[in-house]
Formats: sequence, C-alpha cells, structure tokens
Amino acid sequence: MEIDEAIQKTIEYAGKFGMKLNKEQLWLRLMGSRVFLREEFDKASIRTKLTQQEPANIEIEKKMLETQKMIEEIVLGDKNILMAAVTGSVAAENCRKSDDIDILIVTRENRLWWCRLKLLFFLIKNKYKFRRHGRKEKGNEFCFNMWMEEKSLKIPVEKQNERSAVDLILLKVLIDRNNIYDNFLRKNNWAKKWVATGYNLKSKNQKSKSLKAKENKKNITGDVVNLLAFVGQYIYMLPKITKETVKLRSAFFHIT
Repeated sequence: MEIDEAIQKTIEYAGKFGMKLNKEQLWLRLMGSRVFLREEFDKASIRTKLTQQEPANIEIEKKMLETQKMIEEIVLGDKNILMAAVTGSVAAENCRKSDDIDILIVTRENRLWWCRLKLLFFLIKNKYKFRRHGRKEKGNEFCFNMWMEEKSLKIPVEKQNERSAVDLILLKVLIDRNNIYDNFLRKNNWAKKWVATGYNLKSKNQKSKSLKAKENKKNITGDVVNLLAFVGQYIYMLPKITKETVKLRSAFFHIT
C-alpha cells in the first residue's frame, strides 16, 4: 500500500464515525500493514486536504478529568490493579456529551474478579455513575468493558479486527505499573496488520512513566477469594451473556 492510499483509507475510516482528522491524528492512525516514514507522510499530506488543528474538545477534557479523579481514588490505593486506560470514543478524541467513558483494567494474576467486585462496591458507595447491563449508554457513565490479568494480555482472536487495532493504539493510559502497558503492546502485535505505523510509534515511544509495584507474595486465600468472586459474578451474568466474553483470566463487555 502506498502512502496516498493509506491516507485516503484512514480519512474514510474516520469518516464512518463522523470524525475529521487533523494532521497529527492522521499520522498516528495511518492504516495499512506497512510502516511509513514521517518524511514521506509529510510530503504526501501536502497533497491531501486536512482539517486544521482544532481547539481542545471540552467534552474530552471534562471526561478525562472525571476519570482521572476516580482512578486516583480507587486504583492508586489498590496494589492489585496494575494498569488503567481510557478507550473508545474518549480515547479517540471523538466523543459527545452523551457518550460514556470506556475503561480497560489490568490486574495482578488471580485478582481480576476480586478487584472488579471491590470496584463495584466503591462506585456504588461513592455514587459514581457507571453503566449496567441492559441499560442504554448515558453521558459520563463509567463503562469498565475490558478486564485482563497481567499474564493474559492478548486480546482474543475473535476480537482481533480493524476497529480493535485502531482502538488499541489510541489508548490513553492513566496508571501503569511494572511496565504492563509495554507488555500489553508486545502481546498484541497483531494490530500491525491494520495500523503498523501507529503501532510502531507507540512501541518505540513507550518510555513509560511506569510505577514500580512490589512483588505480590503467593496468597492462597486471595486466590480462593478471587475464584469465589468469579463464580458468583459469572452465575449472575450467565443468563445475560450474549456477545460478551467472560473467563477467569479476562472479560470483555460491549466491544466488537
């Protein structure tokens, strides 16, 4: 694929979601399995009509500030949560006031379902709005739609598609411990099939401000509690599961 074709394809893809890209947005999202050089992109973009740099989206700023506040309250105090990132329309910088806020969480091994249960109690106790199964999307609700453990960072094969690849490189990481984000990128190098340039940029520029978390000592009791939390939540969700993927080591809700 040549650079002009890649640019056109990227513009058309963004157009499906009603988004006009400025030059830097286009550069990061450049579609195709080839890694393009910045120099050839700059020359080609002169031939392409692009939108000018737009003012900061106030809705994105509001949603990010609210998310950062919530994340600092719950995540920084929980040593079992290693990474938290914003995904979806907010991460894509294409959100409306009515959009919810999609969030990915990565936990330590054997702690996913215990962390999820504690998070639900926290949200309810502190009166945070969050999306519940069967309810329509509402503005500024938190939607924890991706859960993974530190040793299960690869997105399932059935969800490895063009849209997931774009979403992957647009993640806005809020908390990163033990270089989990770097590991996450490496485990999902399948994304290069669709967005090789952006994937390469993210991987090369990943000089993470990663926090160092203490090693977790083996805790059989904690493992059992997590397993019981999984069984309880799975039984509750089972009659409602349609396209969701719910496993002991990972869970994916509301994503294509």
